[in-house]
Amino acid sequence: MSKVQKIIAVTLFIFLIGCSKPITNITPETKQDQDTVAMTMSAELQAKYEGYQISWPTEATKITQSFHATHKAIDIAYERGSESEPAYIYSAFPGKVTKTSDDFPAKSDNPDGNYVVIEGENGLIAKYSNLASFTVKTGDEVINRELIGGMGTTGHSTGPHLHFELTDKDGNALDPLFFLPKR
Repeated sequence: MSKVQKIIAVTLFIFLIGCSKPITNITPETKQDQDTVAMTMSAELQAKYEGYQISWPTEATKITQSFHATHKAIDIAYERGSESEPAYIYSAFPGKVTKTSDDFPAKSDNPDGNYVVIEGENGLIAKYSNLASFTVKTGDEVINRELIGGMGTTGHSTGPHLHFELTDKDGNALDPLFFLPKR
């Protein structure tokens, strides 16, 4: 399947699912401001990565789950009726696709659902999970903001969203909001 065919398939799938499952996991802790969320990373890691910036992986802006001790990622939800194209997922930085859910036998208990892992030229590693589908494969090189998939509700999910994790090469979990520009 060509890249254009994959993009068309992702677009059609997003249209067909209508992103109709309700988002039910919103809690008071998920409404934290970006300034305070970044404080969940240690001062040492904040100093190490001061000045690093990545791009938003989607046009959607609704954070339904923040980075904290038991959730080492942020969840960004699709908001139905938005004027933008929030259901598309883009690479947050240039790099190489090092793993996808296609690399492993399907497991019904896989909490990540369909996912893509990209190792960046900047030393960061991003995992994009719960995708409806994706347009890249292991070994592909991607540029910043390249379309890599569509927001979905695969794996352990209560509604269409992107589960966006960042780590460094040492395995440290990093708060994505520390690196993303404010919206």
